[in-house]
Amino acid sequence: MSGAGFPAQHLHSGDRHRRLMAAVEGVVMPWIRTKCMDTPFWRATYHANVGGVLVLPAGIFIGNA
Repeated sequence: MSGAGFPAQHLHSGDRHRRLMAAVEGVVMPWIRTKCMDTPFWRATYHANVGGVLVLPAGIFIGNA
């Protein structure tokens, strides 16, 4: 078993799905903010990306605690 919680032969498949979901999330969240909250698309995209950049070190910090 790999550290990710699934067999190593499925590691590339899992990584591919993770990247796909991150890409979909990166488009869907700004689209919802544009449609429902009247936020310009590129500003909403910026906010989603900055939020993701802030969550990553927080997750690493919590995971190492």
